Amino acid sequence: MGKQWPPVTHWQDFEELCLALHTAEHKPTQSFKYGRAGQAQFGVDIVARDRSTHLWTGIQCKLKTELLGSILTQRQLIDAYEKSKQFEHGLEKLVVATTCPTDRDVQDLAAHISSSFQQRHPVEVMFWDQIEVLLDKHVEVAKRFYPEFFDADSSIVDPLDGSLHVTLTASDWEKRLAMLFKHRSFRAAVGGHAAAIATIASELVDNALNPGKGGASRVFISLSDAVLSIRDDGVPFDSVLTQTSLSPEMQGVRAIRAHLEASRGALQYKYIEADRRITRFNETRLHIIEATAEPMDPCRAAGPAHYLLSRDAAYKFVRELKLPPDCESFTLRLLGDEFFNQSATAQLITSLLARLGGKRLVIRVGQDCHGYLWALQAQANLHPEVSIELV
Repeated sequence: MGKQWPPVTHWQDFEELCLALHTAEHKPTQSFKYGRAGQAQFGVDIVARDRSTHLWTGIQCKLKTELLGSILTQRQLIDAYEKSKQFEHGLEKLVVATTCPTDRDVQDLAAHISSSFQQRHPVEVMFWDQIEVLLDKHVEVAKRFYPEFFDADSSIVDPLDGSLHVTLTASDWEKRLAMLFKHRSFRAAVGGHAAAIATIASELVDNALNPGKGGASRVFISLSDAVLSIRDDGVPFDSVLTQTSLSPEMQGVRAIRAHLEASRGALQYKYIEADRRITRFNETRLHIIEATAEPMDPCRAAGPAHYLLSRDAAYKFVRELKLPPDCESFTLRLLGDEFFNQSATAQLITSLLARLGGKRLVIRVGQDCHGYLWALQAQANLHPEVSIELV
């Protein structure tokens, strides 16, 4: 007899669970969530393309708590089927997945619709007890959604595609995260950045789960295609953009910034606050890329522009910059557009010019820097020694 898996209680979690289980069970060539909240979805939350027939299966997810009386009624099944007939690509079948207990009358109606000569496509109902069977069968999916049921030593999901997944909760996240860092696929993917990424990821997870910061109940981590994704269901908390002056004890935030800057652009950070129409998860992405093509010489620097966050941050960056006296000019390559303060931009340039003693300052920016390009150009107009280059 399998485990008694408690039904999920949030509709977005249920959609992701259904998507993961269908993908694991049927291995379609394509599977994804269809549309977003507010868009016409034609009774379909998930679509998957069959590997052999190349036809589409539609899945509608019905959470028990969203249904009147906490049951799936025959009327709701008929409505779901009628809407699904409008799916423009045509369906091979419709699956209505629900956290409700099995109902024989609804099963009989699904069989009647499927056998009717007027049917457009068959319809199946998957009740929670059937979903539990799939959770027993596909342990890698169960580990992602029910980490509390598994020991930390077995918490890493390592699919055949080479990606890694782990779900963390406040009770033992340190141990589970340590297992991820020791995993051979993790070390192979991050290369020489292992120590820096381990520190950054640890601080990000700690901040996300901390009741005084993100206050998340769980954190999902995945590593795939040189991108480390950290998703949490807490309140928005950007561990890099947060003002460190608000709390002198925020050493972790400083550690994250220090490692990002030391990577010279090889680690790129992006924080995405949850759009509640689409997802309840905030996401931090850490892209592991080749080091910047800038020549590695002491008269050049590159990195995420955290020093544009405040005047103090800009001043500290310039003060700690190792700048040899024989540099004829200095080139600064800025990466990312999340960090901007107009007075900090002015402080950065005036402080650099003071250290350069009249020598030329070149600030190179790319398309990712459109957020503060105008402020840089305004400062360059005030100082003939400064030039801005687009790369």
